[in-house]
Amino acid sequence: MIKIVTFRVACFFWLILVASSCGFTPVYGTASKASAAFADLVVAPPEGDRANYLFVVAMENRVGRNPAGSKLLQHDIFLTETGLNSEGQRFQLIGRVNYKVVSLEDSRLLFEGSQDSFVTFSADGILLTSKTQNARERLMSILADKVTAELMIAFSKPLVE
Repeated sequence: MIKIVTFRVACFFWLILVASSCGFTPVYGTASKASAAFADLVVAPPEGDRANYLFVVAMENRVGRNPAGSKLLQHDIFLTETGLNSEGQRFQLIGRVNYKVVSLEDSRLLFEGSQDSFVTFSADGILLTSKTQNARERLMSILADKVTAELMIAFSKPLVE
C-alpha cells in the first residue's frame, strides 16, 4: 500500500516538473496573457435592446469593467425565436453574437469571431413574459461564457502584426 502511494506522489511531482519546464502557464492564472489582456479590455456599451444590455453585463462580470483599457470588444447580437411543437407551448430562443476586438490606439482589428447557442422555454401558464426574459438572460450568459473562452484562447496566442 505504501508503494502505491509513494508511486502516485512521485508521478504527481514528475508531472508538475514536466509541466513547469515546458513553459506551461494556466489560462486562468494571475500572470497569464489572458488575464493581463482582460485588464486592458473595454466592453462596448449596450445599444438597443435588453439582450445587448444583458450581454454587456455578463461580459463585464467575466472580464471586469475597465474604462481605461486600450482594446475595445464590439459586438452585434441576433436573436430568433421559433416554436418547437404544433401547439406552440415550447419555444426555442436562438442567439448569435458576432464580436471583434479593436485597438483603441490605432483602430486596428486584433481579432474577431462569432458564437451561437440556444435555450428553450415553455409558454404554458400566465408567466410568458417572465419566462421569455429568463430565457434571454440564460442565453446571454451562455454566449458571454463562450465569447470569454474564445477570447482567452485568442489572447493567449501571440498577436500577429
